[in-house]
Amino acid sequence: MRIGFDAKRAFNNYTGLGNYARSLIGALVDYHPENQYFLYTPSFKIPFIKESENVHWRSPQKLHEKIGPSLWRTFNISTLAQKDKLDLYHGLSHEIPMQIEKSGVKSIVTIHDLIYLKFPELFAFVDRKVYDYKFRSACEKADHIIAISKQTKRDIMEHFKIQEEKISVVYQSCLQPFWNQNIDEELEQKILNQYNLAPGYIIYVGSLVERKNIMRLLQAYKNFSGQITTSLVLVGRGDKYKALLKKYIEKHNLVPFVHFIEEISTKDLAILYKNARFSVYPSLYEGFGIPVIESILSGTPVITSRGSCLSEAGGEGALYIDPYNTDELLEKIELLYKDQKLLEELKQKGFQHVQQFSSQKVIQNLLKVYSKVL
Repeated sequence: MRIGFDAKRAFNNYTGLGNYARSLIGALVDYHPENQYFLYTPSFKIPFIKESENVHWRSPQKLHEKIGPSLWRTFNISTLAQKDKLDLYHGLSHEIPMQIEKSGVKSIVTIHDLIYLKFPELFAFVDRKVYDYKFRSACEKADHIIAISKQTKRDIMEHFKIQEEKISVVYQSCLQPFWNQNIDEELEQKILNQYNLAPGYIIYVGSLVERKNIMRLLQAYKNFSGQITTSLVLVGRGDKYKALLKKYIEKHNLVPFVHFIEEISTKDLAILYKNARFSVYPSLYEGFGIPVIESILSGTPVITSRGSCLSEAGGEGALYIDPYNTDELLEKIELLYKDQKLLEELKQKGFQHVQQFSSQKVIQNLLKVYSKVL
């Protein structure tokens, strides 16, 4: 097969959508080198994969096209897909190029979530309108839709009125470092020293934005009986909301106990997960919740939210809370802090659950969809 990908986020986004794209493309190239892969991107901030006999980079710079990156991505890729004689084009993040449906090339779009419809108050009016146009148009014009969870599939059917048979659920996998169970102890200690951490802390990983519900985590942590000996590590980027979190931390004298980490490699992050007692991911709503899987794979149980898709990600490797109930969150934190037996049970059950998210199984399910469309 000759397969093209919207690789903008694979080459330029360090977080969720970028990780999804890198994981998927990398696994396809590793497990199925017989195919030809064409990666369309306006720029190359993260050169995560090399060009080779079966991996081809396409960009306005490399093709000497004098057009802005956004316009190129929207209007030129359909023409390039024809020139590259693609069998299939896969838009990895909610959109497909204009006119792809008229190019003769089959298309698939991955929809990760419809959070802008679930929580419109968290998005600017213009952003909501742009997302709505792109997402709806992609779902209507693509030959098939991949939803990354059953919850997202239900949302697409409800809000866009798309027929069920046009949507397939294909879960995503984690990047390779999270699957590595054998990490050198000296390296672990070096990384912990680098971030001034001792094993046994509580960790949150994700964007520092309002929807992730971190203020309630801080409110629960403030009343946590083990606080003096157990640090809270917050890994992720944020702006205005992060400033609010810092004000709360300062007001309640939590500065010595709460650690912010903004920039971190995937390998280092896997080590931080592994050395946490448990992780907390109290998000109000998600399309999938990859930090839940990353944590469980690293041998670290999770406290996360009921509702949306997070039970699909966590299975029996997590404890679940009402994300609006700070008291329940505190109760679960106290429970996992004190109950070593429960901690070990969650580790074992969780590790079995997340095997369904291995790269091999994800790619196997993905190729079934590709074959169905072709």
